[in-house]
Amino acid sequence: MERFKILVLTVAVCAQAMSQDSTTESPVQISKPKITVNPDHGVLYNTESVTLSCEISEGPPGLQYDWYKDSKDLGQHQRSITVNENGKYECKGKRRETRSEKSDVYTLTLKALPKPQIQSAWTEAFTGEEVSLQCLIPNDSENWTYMWFRGSDKIVSGAESNMKGNSLTLSVQSSHDGEYVCQAELHHRKVTTEKSAPHSLTVKALPKPQIQSEWTEAFTGEEVSLQCLIPNDSENWTYMWFRAQTRLSPVLNQT
Repeated sequence: MERFKILVLTVAVCAQAMSQDSTTESPVQISKPKITVNPDHGVLYNTESVTLSCEISEGPPGLQYDWYKDSKDLGQHQRSITVNENGKYECKGKRRETRSEKSDVYTLTLKALPKPQIQSAWTEAFTGEEVSLQCLIPNDSENWTYMWFRGSDKIVSGAESNMKGNSLTLSVQSSHDGEYVCQAELHHRKVTTEKSAPHSLTVKALPKPQIQSEWTEAFTGEEVSLQCLIPNDSENWTYMWFRAQTRLSPVLNQT
């Protein structure tokens, strides 16, 4: 009987020792994190937000994260954060008392939105002329979509207004008189520039010329002079003459 008690006690002690060994955990290893960014456009603008993720290739489940901006703790502990401020970002992973080293610095640079400029030699036009305006964003290679406005009204393509690329072409009507501005936006992104400075276009009605001459009658062989005048106009006109609806040749300059 005594021998049996000793055997039971020995088995119990061995079982307890095995149980203690099984609860001993190996040291936790957490690899160095890497910061990834989404969306990863070549150029980011200050109206955009981006998501930074702290990627750890090797580590135990249940990790927490620490985020830093310009070496200051942001107090955020999820794997991904959304930010919209310039700065130098770092992260690290942790579980209980074990922490990874910090990631390499990710520098987030958000550019100010560009301001487009209108380029055109046209400031005055007569009805019926064709006028072209261009919306330019200097030193920029983004795939912008351009919008045009006359006053506060957005222009749409039609018979009198044609938009192609960054150009607006007008078949000038009296209603086209006014101030034009342009604006650009990026495909598939919530990025819109501010509006350009206004470009004024003054539309004039075509003047009606007058013929001036003292001659109303003439004999054959006489030389008669007629003048085509456009009062109060300094434009460099080329003049055409007609007799009974038939154009005379050659084209004469003024007289």
